[in-house]
Amino acid sequence: MRRSVWAALLALAALPVRAEEWDLTNATVQVRLNVDLLAGMGVRIAPAARPDRDGYAPYALGADGKLVASSPRSLFQTVAGGALRLSGGPSLTSKGATLTFEGATLRPGSQPITYAIDAADGSPLFVADHQHVRIDREARTARLFNLGLRLTPELARRLGHPLLADVGIGVLEINAAAGIPVGAQEQPDGACVTPNWGNPSNDVGLTQASGLQQFANAGGIFAAAPSATLKNVGTTEVPWIEMFSAPSPSNFNLAPYGVDQHPFLVWNMYRVSEGRLEQIGASGVKHAFLTINFGCPCPSGSVLWAVGPGQGCEDTYDSGTNNSSFSLGPRTEVTAHTGVWQRCGSIFDPNCDNQPDTPPGFSGASDPRRMTVAAADVLNVSKGTQFYYDAWYVVRDDVNIFNTMAYQRVNPVLSGSVWSFNPAAAQVAGAVIDAWVNPTSPGPNADYERIDTGEGLVTVAVRARNVGGLWRYDYAVMNHSFDRRFKSFTASLPAGATVSDTRFHDVDRNASTDWAPAAGAGSLAWTAPAGVAAAPQDWGLLYSFGFTTSAAPSAAGASSIVLGIEEAPGGQIVVPILGPQ
Repeated sequence: MRRSVWAALLALAALPVRAEEWDLTNATVQVRLNVDLLAGMGVRIAPAARPDRDGYAPYALGADGKLVASSPRSLFQTVAGGALRLSGGPSLTSKGATLTFEGATLRPGSQPITYAIDAADGSPLFVADHQHVRIDREARTARLFNLGLRLTPELARRLGHPLLADVGIGVLEINAAAGIPVGAQEQPDGACVTPNWGNPSNDVGLTQASGLQQFANAGGIFAAAPSATLKNVGTTEVPWIEMFSAPSPSNFNLAPYGVDQHPFLVWNMYRVSEGRLEQIGASGVKHAFLTINFGCPCPSGSVLWAVGPGQGCEDTYDSGTNNSSFSLGPRTEVTAHTGVWQRCGSIFDPNCDNQPDTPPGFSGASDPRRMTVAAADVLNVSKGTQFYYDAWYVVRDDVNIFNTMAYQRVNPVLSGSVWSFNPAAAQVAGAVIDAWVNPTSPGPNADYERIDTGEGLVTVAVRARNVGGLWRYDYAVMNHSFDRRFKSFTASLPAGATVSDTRFHDVDRNASTDWAPAAGAGSLAWTAPAGVAAAPQDWGLLYSFGFTTSAAPSAAGASSIVLGIEEAPGGQIVVPILGPQ
């Protein structure tokens, strides 16, 4: 009898899980349109609406019909069917042509967890993706939000900007009543019930950083951000607890750290010009707030579940969600080496009362929390200049920070006053400095060293080239996670060597923070100006140094550079690396 019962249970477990289907009815739809971006494309919006703190104008649309949600184990997974017929909303006019949302159809897209909006005549208008979901089972409601609203190629051509296909021009949100069957209970996979916090020993992989796009452009400065998708590739769960969350069963009472611990996302832009790698843009820190846990049988919420080998849960954030003044703060508020946020005194809690304060809205295209890039750093560059962007997550107790990073080479193109960034090569996991000097095969007259200081990771790379009988040396120092910052860079020189054409480059476009070079006996040193708080090299930043001399390069590792440490107890890091001999 016992054997037959177990056999029946095993047979039942082997059957495919029947998905519940929830009708999503009485829907309301909202679109928030990026006013400045559309204006830069020559698109007029009517009626005008007052932009919010992030520069988006909100519009409510009528919605008739229903969507159908697929919910295996009574866990919302995706909208798999149905359609909404839209009415009202704004009109968009460009080059004498006007399009409206009136009579448009919103339906599930051709790709999972996406939506399509087609005009009344059937022509494609928008695709929406990177959905976040909140299901309130007690209120029986579904909120589908933070969806990036992107131009289809057809609409981009109609608007006169074919290069801007797939550019996000707004945000879509759908709220609806959810027909959850009476008495239905969530049945997550058994591995999604009790978190395994481990030692802890976390491992999060950035699977995609895509769709870098402009959000604002003014005064010769543009602001841009990418979308990001990640996955738990480790064996322990990762806490994903929104700022200022109170202890509750849903977040396992803030375990394992006892605080509102969550990952942080940063992104940057670089160029390689005339043999030099230089950083030209750096974002603030985006605070993650919800993991949707797709690709696994786990509920969304405050834990990125590991589940099992090859089955880790995934999460995603659209570029518009990343470029939000509600979530972006200064990098200085996060200790990168530990992944801990200094909440007290932050822009989210300036008076240290452990209560959330609304951070200021963006001050414009040049707001320091955004990744801002000077158009002059992209225009009028030498032939052959290459551009890259990267993104990476800072995760507490991450065992491998380099698989949370990815970079891609792009071609910036200006259409009207809107920059697009078309991929020029496949995305690569790791640090962008690896694209400049290959860490496993640097090649002739190049060298690469990665240093684990015990307090964070740093990479130094160098390239030397013969220029008319002299030698040009270009160094890049990438501070991945060393929080005590660097205040000086010293390169060794052979006796009697003379130097010329010294160069220094940081990311902030502020001359008052530039490091000054000085030649000494057997060395050339750059030092940060004393008393200038923003001058030392912080984590997440790449500084570039260069000079020309008559001395030919040494063998790899036979010379050295020295990095002086800013914060107590001070000290220095000596890096054996190719240099003048």
